[in-house]
Amino acid sequence: MSLQDPAAQSALSEPKPYSRNADVGDDHDSEGHQSAQDRAWLREQLLAGKNSPLCDPITPAYFEQLRARARGLL
Repeated sequence: MSLQDPAAQSALSEPKPYSRNADVGDDHDSEGHQSAQDRAWLREQLLAGKNSPLCDPITPAYFEQLRARARGLL
């Protein structure tokens, strides 16, 4: 299930994982730019979740059904 609203197309992509072994040629400006893109992506995802329709309440029965499905009983 995607959190992104299909009606809202955006040029932002999922952020790259952090790496301590970044290229030596990378400068701080590109890291700052990547951080800004990461924050923009996170904001977009949070707003998409906030604006998404509500789902049914999650109850203990839901988790029992999920466990049964994970065990291969359903």
